[in-house]
Amino acid sequence: MLENSKIWPTASRLVLYWLTIVTSLWVIAMLFAWNSSQAYDGIHTKMVDQFFGSTTDPIILAWSYDLLCILTPLLVVACISHLILTNVPLPADTLAWLRKIFSIIPLSSTADEGYQIAKKNQFLKGEVNFHVIAIWLVAIPILSQLTCIPASLEYADTEAAEYDWDAWRVQRERTLSVSYTCGWAGCVALSWFLIPVARHSVLLVAMGWSPVHALRMHIVAGHISFLLVFIHALTMLIVWFRDPFPVYQQFVPPAECWAWDANFNDEAISITDNSTSVNETSTSSLQGGELEIDCAWQFYNLTGLVAMTIFTMLWVSSLHWFRRRNYRLFYLLHVIFGSLVLLCAVLHYGYLIMFFLPSIAYYLASTAPTLIQALAARFRGGVKITKVLALEDAGGCVEVHVAASLEAANALNRNASQFVKLCVPKLSVVWHPFTVFTHPEDPQTLRFLFRPLGPFTQGLANCLTAEKRPVTILDGFYGGPNRCNQVLSHDCVTIVAGGVGITPFLSMIPAALSAIEGARGAAMTKSISLHWACREPGLMSHVVNTYLKSFQKKAASIRSVKLEIVIYCTQKVEEALKEDVSASGTALSFTTHLNDDTGHSSAFDIPASSDASHSSKLSVSVSSSILDADAEVAEALSKMTESRSCTSFPMEVARMMPGRFRNILFNLPLFVFFSGALWAGFAIIFETYHLHESEELNFKRMASPAFFTLLLPIFYFFAGFCIEGAVLFLHKRWPSEHADDFEVVRHDARSDEAAMQESVAEFSTFELVSGRPTAEQLLRTAKEHEAPGVFMCGPVQMIDMVGRETRKENSWLGRTRFCVYEEPFEF
Repeated sequence: MLENSKIWPTASRLVLYWLTIVTSLWVIAMLFAWNSSQAYDGIHTKMVDQFFGSTTDPIILAWSYDLLCILTPLLVVACISHLILTNVPLPADTLAWLRKIFSIIPLSSTADEGYQIAKKNQFLKGEVNFHVIAIWLVAIPILSQLTCIPASLEYADTEAAEYDWDAWRVQRERTLSVSYTCGWAGCVALSWFLIPVARHSVLLVAMGWSPVHALRMHIVAGHISFLLVFIHALTMLIVWFRDPFPVYQQFVPPAECWAWDANFNDEAISITDNSTSVNETSTSSLQGGELEIDCAWQFYNLTGLVAMTIFTMLWVSSLHWFRRRNYRLFYLLHVIFGSLVLLCAVLHYGYLIMFFLPSIAYYLASTAPTLIQALAARFRGGVKITKVLALEDAGGCVEVHVAASLEAANALNRNASQFVKLCVPKLSVVWHPFTVFTHPEDPQTLRFLFRPLGPFTQGLANCLTAEKRPVTILDGFYGGPNRCNQVLSHDCVTIVAGGVGITPFLSMIPAALSAIEGARGAAMTKSISLHWACREPGLMSHVVNTYLKSFQKKAASIRSVKLEIVIYCTQKVEEALKEDVSASGTALSFTTHLNDDTGHSSAFDIPASSDASHSSKLSVSVSSSILDADAEVAEALSKMTESRSCTSFPMEVARMMPGRFRNILFNLPLFVFFSGALWAGFAIIFETYHLHESEELNFKRMASPAFFTLLLPIFYFFAGFCIEGAVLFLHKRWPSEHADDFEVVRHDARSDEAAMQESVAEFSTFELVSGRPTAEQLLRTAKEHEAPGVFMCGPVQMIDMVGRETRKENSWLGRTRFCVYEEPFEF
């Protein structure tokens, strides 16, 4: 009975995983079918007959295929996911059955060599390659829309023969056909581009994808959309310049066109001899006979020109070099320009609202309640910060401790290597991601460690000396696949970290050790090797003494897994160490262990200097969240002796976070809210658009889709406000006034121990190596095992070096020697 209770949640998790995959493949197949008139007609007819019966309603006939085949399937799966998604982790090896099929394929002419390849093969395991995913799920289906160009050119030729156009007019219509097809495909690329960037995107959780990695699909969709829309704009400019009248008249409507209820079809501007006149009896524009343009044509061109201009600024501000230099400006421009582009596109062609709507509705239904919860947290005083450690001789590195609710602590401990988004309204409205972890002895305190380099983190350091602690808001958790399960699917795990890139593994290593201990010797993992390159002595000492020492104790007590820790000191650190070593009379190059309080050899500590200034500590109560270790701040801290207080509360899990509960029944409120809000917003726009569909073409009709699109955020934020108010009222979450006192400590971990001894533990080794690591050193242990996994987080140069080495034994022909997993080092 107990086994069945464990099997059912895992099975339902896999069902949801494959349901999302099948639905995505369905949408892609429908996009391909759209390009084939025969397949389109067959599917379209069946869909209309199945859902709407024998109808002749032109609106249903126009929209049924788009709605049923392309736009709504993923929305339906999103609602189902919110209902049945629980906190049961997705199995690490979801494609084991497919690997068994591929293992049948002979990989070598000799039996012995083929056996060795199959024995060491981990095909289809490892981190998902999101570059490949983005190509197959985004690039190819969207670019396939360009296959419609021959059909559109054929249609233009047919019209030319019908109206007996001259060669110039035929070329014009063919150019317009190419332009319209490219513009259409560019807009289709934006149909689902907001899914990866939505807060707590349930579809990403269902797939077990990290939002940081899935962001690649958003980026690819944006680049492809810009390329296609740019071609659309370029070809339209060619038409404008070749038409026999001034270019400005193509996109500058006369005064008569700006009347709110003016009929664009009745007030056409006939251009025959480079002069402009109002011809109220002319027919609609660009239909056989005399070439003429009307108000609608001019408004389409005007809004299109504005949209393309904003889209260009959006694309330029999204380039990598721009983001790296000013992330805050990039973020603000991205939000502003992105919203304006969508609005101008809807003004340009109202039909596009139906393709943008699912993505916008999904994004707002997921994000609006989270932002409302953050707003409520702002007025509740923010999260409760319990301690701030400013590390000496660590390049300004800071560790912050935050109190967490029991639910938040459990959510983090269930899945290691997650991150939160942090906002300090006093400094910036932009949210910044930080990887969080806990200490095994204090699981209900969240911690994050970082080095203040950019304007935001440096601004937080300056806020330390303020009279009142800035309100700090956390939104979490965000993560991807269960790293602990991935560790347990390998016999050898090699961890490569650089600098503060050690933070994701400060939660993954103890979680893996606990899982191995719970397996009672049945776990596959027999070796864990941590290779950490760092140049700051203070950072190394703090991490070693606070975390790695306890990890070694845990590994030594398990005895079924060997934990190897190697720290690589770069040149800068080496010089600092030489000074300390010369003062203490200890040699630099060694493998050593440090005695703990119990007398057992457990960990290595960097040698401490005999200078008394290194052993001083400062402990005061102040109101801040982060402390920089520079001299000016230290001097200011020394003058602050009064404790400060404010109202705050432990961090709570985001209400929209998918998979919060183990029981499906507890998902019902979230399911009702998400589904109701999603489809209500969808229905409002859909019905409003079709209400104006039957009206005559005028400025009011053109602007109505954009106007109601502007009302969507108001609707969703109001819904989020109601749900947040209900939660706070029903659960009486609003806290009473209490002091939020915490200490800020200037911490010199190098002085924690005075002596070092050489000793080697049986199940845990600790080694200090001078110089930068090589790929051979990092993968030495992994190459000795049959199913190694490599987890990485660090500078790009280090990651690329390890990646090149692993690819030497990996191939596209069905062989995967090393499974590589990468944590984001820079967001």
